[in-house]
Amino acid sequence: MIYKAILKSIEAKESWDNNGDKWTKYVFTFDNGHAPFVFRTDELNYKKGSELEYDLDKNNNKARILTKNPKQNQSEVSYTTTKDDVQKYIIRQSSMNRATDLYQGQLFDWEKEENRIKLITLAREIEKYVHNG
Repeated sequence: MIYKAILKSIEAKESWDNNGDKWTKYVFTFDNGHAPFVFRTDELNYKKGSELEYDLDKNNNKARILTKNPKQNQSEVSYTTTKDDVQKYIIRQSSMNRATDLYQGQLFDWEKEENRIKLITLAREIEKYVHNG
């Protein structure tokens, strides 16, 4: 069945060689909730926010992208992997833990919004330092 939707993200899953062609398996996520597999041998020129038309095989959760030249005024899609997201969460959790340790000796009333904001601000500063040095 053919659908038209806005592209939210593209995630490269795996690549392999087949008779000299390099194939890559992607997951395209659309604003309508579809997240089919797309198999390609060529470079992707799709942008986040582009409206794409695709033929979806719901039984196999595969799609064939029908749009050849998406609009060029859209922002680029960022390729992410699950490991990148997990690493960000680990850093964020560790930063919050360290900020809590630093404020532990002080008698803060954590029910007050301003004290919670101080803790979160310190955690964000630690997180920025980890990312940027």
